[in-house]
Amino acid sequence: MKGSVIFLADLLRLIPIPLRLKVLSVSSYHGGLETSAIVSFAKHFLPDIFNHHVLLVDAIVDSQMTLKAITACILEKIASLRSYVLLHKKVKTQPGIQAKYVGFEIPDAFVLGYGLDY
Repeated sequence: MKGSVIFLADLLRLIPIPLRLKVLSVSSYHGGLETSAIVSFAKHFLPDIFNHHVLLVDAIVDSQMTLKAITACILEKIASLRSYVLLHKKVKTQPGIQAKYVGFEIPDAFVLGYGLDY
């Protein structure tokens, strides 16, 4: 969440409908510059989203492992799911879950700025 907080704040200002914001702390970076195969988050802290329409927001999608892990935990509980990412590294994208909305396509490079954390 820390890496997408500025993006999320700007995005929320543009959404004209009432909504509730829930935050998950999810990580696939464990002490390095490369994403790992392990996505960690506390599943017991998932918000009550039964039969809700959900928009997952993330700063960067590269391997899609984060989107896949969260989606696997919530898909059967929700009414609908869309995801919005600021940056999409298309080079590393694996088949499967795709972000519905993408701000920018970027090359496979380490990026900083706009609140992205390191």
